[in-house]
This record gives sequence, C-alpha cells and structure tokens, in this order.
Amino acid sequence: MTGGQCIYILLHSIFPSIARLPNHMPANSALDSANMIGFFLFWFFTCIALLLDIPKWKLLIRLKLIAYVLSSVGMLAMALTAAGGVGDTLTAKSKVHGSEKAWLIVRFTLLAAAGCSTFASNASDWQRNATKRRDPIFGQIFGFPISNVGRLPGPLLTRSL
Repeated sequence: MTGGQCIYILLHSIFPSIARLPNHMPANSALDSANMIGFFLFWFFTCIALLLDIPKWKLLIRLKLIAYVLSSVGMLAMALTAAGGVGDTLTAKSKVHGSEKAWLIVRFTLLAAAGCSTFASNASDWQRNATKRRDPIFGQIFGFPISNVGRLPGPLLTRSL
C-alpha cells in the first residue's frame, strides 16, 4: 500500500487531474480509484523487477541511493526553510518525566527497531548472492547502522519530550 501511495503522489505531481478521477470504489473502502491505480502500477513494476537478475540490481541500487540522498537533503532544506530554522528543538527542556518519559523511550526504541526489521530479514538474501564469503560483512557492519541513523529515537524524543 505504501508503494501504491508513493506512485499515486508521483502521478499526482505530474498529472494533478488524477485527483478528479471518478471514484468507483465502495464507500467503505480505504482506497479510491486513483489510489488503486497507484497500487496496481506499483504491483506491476514490482513484478517486472522480479524478472531482473540480481547482478543487474547494482545500477538500480545506486540510482536509489542517489535519489534517497537528494530527496533527504531536499526535504530537510524544505522543512528548515518552512520552520524558519532549527529554533529551540535542540535546546528545549523535557516536558514529560517519570514513567511517561520511560514509556516514550521504549516506544521510540521499538519504532526504530521496526524500521530495521526489513533489512535484518533480507540480509540473508544479499549474503546468498555474494560472490565471496566475506562480501556481506562490510555492508552489515557499516551500512546497516548508517542507513538507520535517521530512524534513531533521539531526534524524535527531543521533540516529544
């Protein structure tokens, strides 16, 4: 569903008229017709990606990395511009204490772990397709922590607490 929503947003940014498509989905459905189009397009592109050989994924992964870095920097710049800078986010004092603070720490730690679970469950797939026995070690030791820095609960706790 998340991929379908991303495709819908992409289509909406290119063709704003997609938001005015007549809805043929039932009223109790969580989707409308335009979002369903995004879902089916995402499903179609995923099926095509399954036909690619693993060695050909290098280019796709590099393109994804470039797009990720550029979009992250762009969203950070947009958010800082809209907010007028960082403000007191980094220096604000905690507004919660005691058990409420402890449960917030637990909650955000679990949220960070949930974001890592996909990588952890797919690590064996990348190991299986490695050409040398030690190839996956560098990626797991350095890539995994670096890719999850944005998911750490610290910045979220600073704003919430």
